[in-house]
Amino acid sequence: MYIHINPNKILGFLAPVILLILSGIFVFNKLCDGSIWYDPGNLSPRMAVALAQDEEGRASFEPQDITKGKGRVVQHGRRITLLVEALDDAGNTASSGQMSFLYPPVDTDRHQGVPCQVQSGKVPQYFFTCIAGMRAGGVRRIIMPSTSRDPDSEPRRFIDAATGRVAAELPQDQEVPLRITILKVCRPAIKLVTTYSIPAMRNRRIMELWCW
Repeated sequence: MYIHINPNKILGFLAPVILLILSGIFVFNKLCDGSIWYDPGNLSPRMAVALAQDEEGRASFEPQDITKGKGRVVQHGRRITLLVEALDDAGNTASSGQMSFLYPPVDTDRHQGVPCQVQSGKVPQYFFTCIAGMRAGGVRRIIMPSTSRDPDSEPRRFIDAATGRVAAELPQDQEVPLRITILKVCRPAIKLVTTYSIPAMRNRRIMELWCW
């Protein structure tokens, strides 16, 4: 008995099955990627300060607000652009620089070996606590306390996320009065993104999708 098998019918049957399997692999990989960016949502100034103090501790001095801002709140999960001015004993600007940074920094340790296209920038320890709760447009005077002169300790630098350049560097062995102007606060979306050269091979990278 001769049975004729139509190849077109077999392909017509297998094509949807193959497509379903590949779609399942794609969806599964996307679900496994997840987000590596901590965004608690929009906070009030008081909540932003409480969260920052819970993470870093309370500053040993009270900041002095010169101008109250009216824009977005400086808080966790934001890209902050600011002007930092180091002041002399008379309160005049001795040095200054503009920079931006992401707080908290992007956690790349969770995805070792995955290229990261996002630079977080850097600010000295406890600095974020001093500006948390400010709003864009605000100006505040703060005092960064002296730190250890241990040769193994890191310099107190403000490193810009966009360029990697040092916007300002503070001496470690003395208190430094600063005047901080918040220029912009943005809400970034940072993801572990997967693209495919062919359906079975994926290319992964950490990148900032948008910022608003």
